[in-house]
Amino acid sequence: MAKQSTELQEFICRHVKTRLDICLEDNYLGGDRPFCLADACIRKIHLDSLNGNSSSFDVDNLIQIILELLYAGTESTAITLEWMLIYLAINPHCQERARNEIDLVLDGAFPSFADRERLPYLEAVILESQRLTNLKPFSLLHQSSIDTVVEGLQIPANTIMVPNMTSVFYDTKLFPNPEEFRPERFLEDRGAHLRKAVLNPFFIGARSCLGENLARMEIFLFITAMLQHFWFSIPEDTPPPPMVEMNGSTCPPPIKMIASQRQY
Repeated sequence: MAKQSTELQEFICRHVKTRLDICLEDNYLGGDRPFCLADACIRKIHLDSLNGNSSSFDVDNLIQIILELLYAGTESTAITLEWMLIYLAINPHCQERARNEIDLVLDGAFPSFADRERLPYLEAVILESQRLTNLKPFSLLHQSSIDTVVEGLQIPANTIMVPNMTSVFYDTKLFPNPEEFRPERFLEDRGAHLRKAVLNPFFIGARSCLGENLARMEIFLFITAMLQHFWFSIPEDTPPPPMVEMNGSTCPPPIKMIASQRQY
């Protein structure tokens, strides 16, 4: 994975250099609308330099911003969808129930995020996939800003804390048989409590994931549209993939999957 990260960073560096060469043309820098995020940042860097203004914007900062957008804004959603398709392919009865609900409610219409509340089983499938996948087992590092006490434990200011998401998502008291893919657990009597108070893969509080709303919308729209048009299965001779740690995320290794177009 380290090699892949290096290659990605080198690719972004080449892209930024190319855009930098283009943006340094006076006519382009004088335009009103940048072509993309990289152009806007490069323009800011260049204009601050011309005006003698100090700024936190520089090329290294721009490269880091793009890397964070790719890793946090694209990779995590893609990995979640990959695991979801694997779980549904391994559990065809769950896939069939989710598809039947989609067909009944949407009747072939293109999904919108407003349909989420009308598709409770599909929402349960998404939640169970996020729980079982445990995409970020240790979330992100946090730091205490003041001295505080949590359940009798003294935590000094400036203490680095590592959230253990696995201890929650695989807690047998909260989720009996946690290794089992069972969306119904979010539809039972305790389902509402599990949704609101327990399961939040985007973490909680003021420092929760900035892209939570976008990610929830993307995951719902993508999986709904895919189930509308395809049936997903895994060849009989293909064993379920192991959980693999990759760059802080629980990623599935390459796996053969069949996407059969549905016949209406």
